[in-house]
Amino acid sequence: MKLLMIEDNKSVCEMMSMFFEKEKWDVEYAYDGISAVEKFKEKSDEWDMITLDLNLPGMDGMQVNAEIRKISSTVP
Repeated sequence: MKLLMIEDNKSVCEMMSMFFEKEKWDVEYAYDGISAVEKFKEKSDEWDMITLDLNLPGMDGMQVNAEIRKISSTVP
């Protein structure tokens, strides 16, 4: 399973990723909204799940969600 974790706080990323990696998830990170959308576009058909912080630099979480939904409406 492949997870895109969109979170600007690296400590939160480390804490959350420990859980997912323990369950054998492949976790990739984006630390701001703009890079999150770019990363999603690069592999839009590979993501099984996204975690999304609403307070992000560059583009907030609601804007990121809207951009991701334009690309794919099926990723949870």
